[in-house]
Amino acid sequence: KALETTNKAIDLNKNSENPKPIPQAYWVRGEIFKIKEEYDKALIDLEKSIIQVEDYIEEFSMERCIAPCDGELMFDEVTLNKKRAYQILANQTIGEILSYHEPSSIIKSSLNISDTQKESEIRLSRARELANKFTMNNLLKTK
Repeated sequence: KALETTNKAIDLNKNSENPKPIPQAYWVRGEIFKIKEEYDKALIDLEKSIIQVEDYIEEFSMERCIAPCDGELMFDEVTLNKKRAYQILANQTIGEILSYHEPSSIIKSSLNISDTQKESEIRLSRARELANKFTMNNLLKTK
């Protein structure tokens, strides 16, 4: 049922007049595929979640920046942390999957993975680094 609902959300977004990045939907679907042991599908959706967060941050920086800071644009901390959470969770799950699953050559190629164990370590490290950029209190704040 969760997979069906998530697929509907993704399809509705894709078919909307103005689709928006929905990294949470791809993260959820990736986790569902992980539970179902459909690891290659999980890896693709989790990577989509990460890419959508990066796209959102790039779009956000162009449209809603608060102020330039040392040549970089600053974001509303609450919004950034909420989006970054999916990036952290997706990297963590990818790292976990790669620690015990060898993806097909097509998936490895599309995700630019040459050494599965090394990539697992990189993803888990990236998740920890990103997690250190915010605290739970900041994540839970609302405007």
